[in-house]
Amino acid sequence: MDDDKVKHRFDLKAWVCVSEELDAVKVTKTVLEAVSSCSCDTNDLNVIQLDLKERLKGKKFLLVLDDVWNENYDNWEILRRPFNYGAQGSKIIVTTRSKKVALIMQTTPPHYLEHLSEDDCWLLFSKHAFGFFCFTDSNEYHVLEKIGREIVKKCGGLPLAAKTLAGLLRSKSDVKEWKNILKSDIWNLSEEESKIIPALRISYHYLPSNLKRCFVYCSIFPKDYEFIKEDLILFWMAENFLQSPKREKRLEDVGHEYFHDLASRSFFQPISNMGSTFVMHDLIHDLAKYVAGEFCFMSEGDNAHKFTKRTRYLSYKQMSPFLKDFEGFSEAKNLRTLLSQNQYRSMHFQILHQLWLLQRRSLNLQEKVPNIILPKLKCLRVLSLPIGNFETLPNSIGELIHLRYMDVSYTKIKELPEFVCDLYNLQTLKLRWCESLTVLPSAMPNLINLRHLDIEGSGIKELPKGMSELSNLQFLSEFSVGNKKVAARIGELGKLSDLRNRLSIKNLEYAVNAKDASEARLKDKKYIEDLELRWGSDTDTDDSQCERDILDQLQPHTCLKILSIEGYRGTTFPDWLGHASYHNMVDLQLYFCRNCCLLPSLGQLPFLKSLHVQGFYKLVNIGHEFYKNDDNSSLTTLFPSLEWLYFSNMPVWKQWSSLEGVQGDVFPRLRRLSVINCPRLIWDLPDHLPTLEYLVIESCDSFMSLGMDALPNLKSLRVRGCKTFASLSVSKGPLLQLDEIVITTCVNFISFAKEGLPAPCLSILNISRCNNLKSLPNEMNSLLPMLKSLRIGDCSEIESFPEGGLPPNLSSLVIRNCNKLVDHRMDWHLPASLSKLQIYGKYVSVESFPEEGLLPSSLTFLSLEKFSSLRKLDNRGIQNLTSLEQLYIANCPMLESLTEEKLPASLITLTIKECHLLEESIHMKKMEIWPKISHIRVIWVTDKIVT
Repeated sequence: MDDDKVKHRFDLKAWVCVSEELDAVKVTKTVLEAVSSCSCDTNDLNVIQLDLKERLKGKKFLLVLDDVWNENYDNWEILRRPFNYGAQGSKIIVTTRSKKVALIMQTTPPHYLEHLSEDDCWLLFSKHAFGFFCFTDSNEYHVLEKIGREIVKKCGGLPLAAKTLAGLLRSKSDVKEWKNILKSDIWNLSEEESKIIPALRISYHYLPSNLKRCFVYCSIFPKDYEFIKEDLILFWMAENFLQSPKREKRLEDVGHEYFHDLASRSFFQPISNMGSTFVMHDLIHDLAKYVAGEFCFMSEGDNAHKFTKRTRYLSYKQMSPFLKDFEGFSEAKNLRTLLSQNQYRSMHFQILHQLWLLQRRSLNLQEKVPNIILPKLKCLRVLSLPIGNFETLPNSIGELIHLRYMDVSYTKIKELPEFVCDLYNLQTLKLRWCESLTVLPSAMPNLINLRHLDIEGSGIKELPKGMSELSNLQFLSEFSVGNKKVAARIGELGKLSDLRNRLSIKNLEYAVNAKDASEARLKDKKYIEDLELRWGSDTDTDDSQCERDILDQLQPHTCLKILSIEGYRGTTFPDWLGHASYHNMVDLQLYFCRNCCLLPSLGQLPFLKSLHVQGFYKLVNIGHEFYKNDDNSSLTTLFPSLEWLYFSNMPVWKQWSSLEGVQGDVFPRLRRLSVINCPRLIWDLPDHLPTLEYLVIESCDSFMSLGMDALPNLKSLRVRGCKTFASLSVSKGPLLQLDEIVITTCVNFISFAKEGLPAPCLSILNISRCNNLKSLPNEMNSLLPMLKSLRIGDCSEIESFPEGGLPPNLSSLVIRNCNKLVDHRMDWHLPASLSKLQIYGKYVSVESFPEEGLLPSSLTFLSLEKFSSLRKLDNRGIQNLTSLEQLYIANCPMLESLTEEKLPASLITLTIKECHLLEESIHMKKMEIWPKISHIRVIWVTDKIVT
């Protein structure tokens, strides 16, 4: 999916892991969220499919449905409805281990994956078994190779088996260990007998016992579950699966070693671009479930309450089925883990969506269940309550003296009872997004074994006094400084020396002075990688020097990678910010520092990749001080690693000084530059940005023109809402990398360069709401040979396309509210490459459309919307469209007839929406209409299929 060839060939891409149950709602929502990058807040399949249909309409998409087991044809027919609206060339790839599924879903003959050849299987095995191991004796390698090739033969060409066994033997040179694998009796146990591939059973058999427990525990999670490494380690730690660490190691470090060992043996597979998120192959999951037996149980569907007295670790989707079997819980009195599957979804929108649903329906039954069940489970170590409307925690939790892990995130609890502070063994407490929870118990310091406290997104305004007593604390998501006697002061952070990863310090307006801030000893916290310093947004100060001194004393350790400062009230920044010693810093965010009139010197940060500056209301000028200070006058490269620079909401910023006089190379790697809502900025781009690829300029009312010559590698230009922006010019030759131009809501944009726009690789041109623009770039047909998509909207003065016509490879054209252009439509001369055409607008003069010869026969998708006077489709013009597959007509109130003859035989989908006269005729299947459309496979009328 991430291959460059795939990216450029398809407009939209989505990958859905379906597994056993083909849930049309779930799959459709997942696809919708993937193509829209937004969460979906409904379970109404009709609504979801309509939304997806609109987003797919006319676009080329690639959808992968992975691991499908559904054998019900009707389910597939329901699921596929919205996918009929994609552009020609769209693909749906289905992977399955069932021939029957392939026969049901296929439109082309299925492709059967063959087993790997013995040679290919050996290459895979040797790569993972030997890794970077260096053999001092060539004979040693040949001995292991001979054994290894015999092992490979037994893998039967299965890549997962070869990879897993190779991981087991990775970098091991003991011949005896290799022979043990080769001669194991497990090879003799058939797959039919054990349901598990023998090679995988062997990989488990030779795991160290400590890893076996950790692996088997994973069977309580559903297939295709996205494991977050850090969360899984906390479960293992709570269940005492981790051996006591030696020397300076922590329990968490041991957990990371365990996880790495399992991943290196291919028991986990990383999800690309998702950091510490992993999945488990279905066959590996089957193995975990097989060896777990009755000890681990995952409640789902009909087996919701079929656990036994031997069950120790249990996960569930819903608690309510357990009401059927209270006696079962009495039998399972030795249960160690009770885990809500819904509590752990790595994608944040899924949590929010479930929360949204639960807040809108009665959950009285579910709220009662914990009160009834928990008193029976005295041995619990891990407890995760489901997302829901819980406002209070059951008193019985206070009796769970062995509890080490408790998660009540995304609930409505209003207080954490004092009895929670009697759970002295508690290691992890998660209260994420408990928005009704405003305070923690005063006895929190009693939790001396607490190591992880996550209160992100909760309503907690301050922490109780004595937090410094939690000396074992490794992770604290937020520390809210208090201003009351019973609240924790910032100095309490000083004793929490083992804090690591991420820390947000809020309410810094309550830090009294520099001495108060210095007691936090942030400079000593070398394990903190991500730090947020935040002042209240509604506060101000009369002493800017005191504010600077406070921030000076909040100087973090130089190992910091990410720093965010928000609401800082001083006028200048201390010298440590931007100092070259912060060699690990890659991301810096400065938000709403309203009083600052100068930016810190940041050019000397050697590995800074991303810089966000937003809400500097008093900043007028960005000068040389931004690049370097006097102490670094010898630097030859400034901002050497910066790739993304973002400025936003700077109302009085007027000048971005040129780089003249600045010694050295500046921004040598800058790829993205965004300048948004800086209305007074009068500027030229920095003299030369050879690596800039993406430029966004929005709501900069003093920005007048842009010369493209200083941007030789620009790929994407977006200019929006710039009132004085008037022209775009190129004087020194072609823009070889430019792929996209979007110019919208620039009312004074009047012209491109007279010579045209020489961009031979440009594929997307979108011009909208530019009311004074009279023409598109000259010589488009020759200067923009690769243009695929052209969108023109609300450009009322454009009358025609440029002389010479449109580019020869144009495939998509959208025209919206361009009356003069539509009035001159007979001069369009559309290219034969065009496959998609959308025309939208109140075109009063158009009563019949399209005229004969107007549209090319290559069209596969035609959309007509809001033609207020359209009465019929022109018969000759439509009959010429012999490739037309999708016809969409909407908001044409006068349309009462289609054509005199049948619509083209090539049509697959006809959609009629809010064309009331025509809709009535179709629903009634009138003779003057129905025979002309009855051959069309799918007919949508006002969001319903007519059959």
